[in-house]
Amino acid sequence: MSMVCGYHIYKDIWSPSVGEELPFCVEPDDATVATDRYAVAVVEKGNHELITMNQMYGFEGEVKKKYNGKMADLFTEVFNWLPLAHVIDNKVLVIHGGPVQFELWSNPQDMPGRGPSKRGVALQFGPDVTDRFCQKNGLDMIVRSHEVKEEGYEVAHNGKCITVFSAPNYCDQMGNKGAFIVLDKS
Repeated sequence: MSMVCGYHIYKDIWSPSVGEELPFCVEPDDATVATDRYAVAVVEKGNHELITMNQMYGFEGEVKKKYNGKMADLFTEVFNWLPLAHVIDNKVLVIHGGPVQFELWSNPQDMPGRGPSKRGVALQFGPDVTDRFCQKNGLDMIVRSHEVKEEGYEVAHNGKCITVFSAPNYCDQMGNKGAFIVLDKS
């Protein structure tokens, strides 16, 4: 299986009306753009699709302000239906965090084994954990998205753990690129 990692800036795809900002949450738009351009697109549930995170970081409030409480409830319902993971062609696990406990919050680390997360939530997992998980489950790689990466993506664990972060300039202050990954069968 070959892959292409790349980046794009959502402002290159569309521009907001004068005086308006880009949407706070672009994930629903990600799905629309992706399905228009590619035969199959997958979107999985991340930690920001949890109701507590939507309340804490302002998405729920913004939806209520722009629309109403019913619309916020509909977003919550849609987010609740999103799967936590996908397996593509029995070879690639797509998951928000990682293959270990706290699948929405875990991050890779360079050191072998498991360790506490730098964020104080969940665990970090090493290349040996990724290797064992992939081997046990007949997978080639894990594609995840829980961490900001300067170039929008990062290949780790000998190419078996790829982080793809789609939100450019995260929180309007990180200066990172946004990325997506295209997997093909060749």
